[in-house]
Parts: sequence; C-alpha cells; structure tokens
Amino acid sequence: LFFRSPNSSLAPALAAAVMYRFQVSCTTQWGETLAVVGSAPCLGAWDVQKAIPLTAEHYPCWKSKEVDVTRAGDRVEYKYVKKTPHGVEWEPGGNRWVPVEGDGYGVTVHDGHFGEIQPEPFSFHEYDDRPKLQDAAEGQKRIVVIGSSVAEGYNAWRKRGWAWRLGEVLGLQYGHDLVNVSQSGANTQVTQERFLQAVSPWKPDVVIVALSLGNEGLAHCPPGQRHAAQHRFEQGLLQLLQMVVSINAVPMLGGVYPNNDFDAETYAMLKETR
Repeated sequence: LFFRSPNSSLAPALAAAVMYRFQVSCTTQWGETLAVVGSAPCLGAWDVQKAIPLTAEHYPCWKSKEVDVTRAGDRVEYKYVKKTPHGVEWEPGGNRWVPVEGDGYGVTVHDGHFGEIQPEPFSFHEYDDRPKLQDAAEGQKRIVVIGSSVAEGYNAWRKRGWAWRLGEVLGLQYGHDLVNVSQSGANTQVTQERFLQAVSPWKPDVVIVALSLGNEGLAHCPPGQRHAAQHRFEQGLLQLLQMVVSINAVPMLGGVYPNNDFDAETYAMLKETR
C-alpha cells in the first residue's frame, strides 16, 4: 500500500458518484449462487428478488458488479444471501453496514466470509493510488511509515488505520507529509529487501518502522524455535534502524503488538522484546 497524507495535492479529485463492489468468500454446491440485498433501493430495499447477483471469477471469492450507492444516505445496511434450488438462505447474525462516502473511484467492500459478520467494515480502492515521487515542499517534514498489515490499515475502512490518522493529524496541524509504504505480511527480512526502493527515494526526515513478531512466525513455530524467532526480530529491527540512519533520517519504532494466536508463553516473549 502507498498513500499520501490527506493534505496531499495528489489526492483524487472529488466526484459525485459513489461506486462500491461487494465481495465475500463462500463455498457453495452446484446450482447455488450468492447475491447481496440491503436497505437502499440500489441494493433491492430488502427485496431478495431485486438483490444484486455476485459472480465467482476467483472462487470461493464472490463479487458484485459496481453498485451506485450515491443516494443511499449516510449509511447502508445489507446481507448476503445464498440462492439454492430449494430457496433462499440468508446469512445469520446482524446486518452488515458501510458508510456511504467516496471520491469517484471504485471501492471494493471486502466482507470476509459468508455468515461471519465483522464489527467494522473493511474496504480498499481498486485503482493504483501510488503517488508520483516528488520532493517535499520547502520547510515541510516528510515521514515515511514502513510496516506490515496493521500499519497498512488492513481491516480498516478504506485502510484508514493508525498511520492514515497520524498523517491526517500531522498534515492538518503541522503541514507535514506522511507516506505509507507498508505491506501486509512483511517481516524484517522482507522489509530490509524493500527498503532502498520503497523508502529511500522519498528522502524522509523520519522513518517509522512498524513490524510485528507475528510475521516472524512466533505464533506458529515449534516451541524450541520461539526464542530464535524473537532474536531474529530484534536483530532485524536493529538492522533496519541502521538503514534509516544511513539515509540521514530519524528512526522511530512502532510498538510490538499481540497476535490472536499468541499463547501465554509467546505473549510473555512479546512483552520481553526490546
């Protein structure tokens, strides 16, 4: 993911239409299909006969065509339904929801798995939003964030995670420019390999390194290899800090954070990591 802070002149121009594609993963039997139906007329107004069909070009991922939600209000609620030869199966649980906002570019709403309702919506742009490389304005500080999925904003609406929010605050209050070059799944080795191409050309004043022990394999490696993973992570961070200093930038470290698959031992190792 590459994005600029909200005050950047490279942000797409505002447009009237708000276009969403709805996407969910679901295993089906022969003759079964999926559709999405919701509270707004553009999603059938809860009439399953007017539901928007999904196609599975990359099964088991099902995806709708672009839906114009511009006139759906500030928020639209919806559900996925499975159409079978024997009738319609509504996914269990509460309604899904998304805010209605856009910038004229296609947005994919990624809803995980059929029947598993996420507490918050997650979406991403379908267009290539990488900014063109340019020097910072005179007197402007530039901050580059390089990390993994949490820094990237994965599972946040339009990937507006902590890095995006930091860029918003720094841009509005101080005029600083934040560029996020984080990549989901990256560990210290991958980040070192990406560093010269992803970070150096931006000539940053500050580089925030925001990686996790989870991507080093701590949660799933055999118990006898856990300390080696912890050591590899610490040494990898030290090498990255040296790389930041070598391009005359100030290094900052994002705090290490837990993984859902950590147990008591690996969580204790997380707290020990320095």
